[in-house]
Amino acid sequence: TNPFAFCTGIEAFEVDVNNANYTSVDGVIYNKTKNHVIAYPAKKAGNIDIPEGVTIIGEYAYAGAKINQVNMGKGIYEIKKQAFAGSDVTEVNMPLVYEYETANWAMDAFLNCNSLKKVCYVSGSYEDKANISIGSFNDYLLKATWYYNCGEEGDFIYSVSNGKAIIAGLDKDISGQVNIPSTIGGYP
Repeated sequence: TNPFAFCTGIEAFEVDVNNANYTSVDGVIYNKTKNHVIAYPAKKAGNIDIPEGVTIIGEYAYAGAKINQVNMGKGIYEIKKQAFAGSDVTEVNMPLVYEYETANWAMDAFLNCNSLKKVCYVSGSYEDKANISIGSFNDYLLKATWYYNCGEEGDFIYSVSNGKAIIAGLDKDISGQVNIPSTIGGYP
């Protein structure tokens, strides 16, 4: 559990290198093996990249944080209770869950994330979503628009079907002329 959840004045954490149980990287607290995110400083704003090798996002780890886009590395199979509760997260990009594992997104992991509008299941299909156990009280996560086999290139959000890119939306508000390229993400 993150004892610093919703402490909106904290900008960074630094763990003593001699601490036997915890470490910090870029102001974020991890367990010593760096496979479990313990606490993210709530005042640290912007997009976050959760590195590959992290398998667990702890209880309240990002609760109340001023984060926008969350990019998850491969291997996350558990997001614990209220991990992102009350944060400003707008978008979650996640890789395909390992085929031999089921991901468990706890009850209320995304509680009160009313800014969450988009989930990009980068390598996964609608059918693969069945490998994610999403607990109750994750209404904003479930109401967000889910994109499958997707990515972003330039201003476009796209998914891939039958070897072709399908433009699913724009990454931001654009006015004036929109130029559609011949390929997106290397797909016609």
